[in-house]
Amino acid sequence: MLGSGFIPKFYYLILGFFCVWLSNIFTVIEGFFFHDFFNLLEHSFYFLSAILFLVSLKKEILVFSR
Repeated sequence: MLGSGFIPKFYYLILGFFCVWLSNIFTVIEGFFFHDFFNLLEHSFYFLSAILFLVSLKKEILVFSR
């Protein structure tokens, strides 16, 4: 998915920020179309971003504990 020059330890962190960005887009879209559906997507992506941030933090702690 990402190029070979990408730093692997930031993979989950960048995905988390991407999920936050998508949730902000869904927030705007829900004002115009399918309110309930995009509201569910918005909050699901916030939840997913929190999980990805935690995984990223856990991987960072594991790297520094060695």
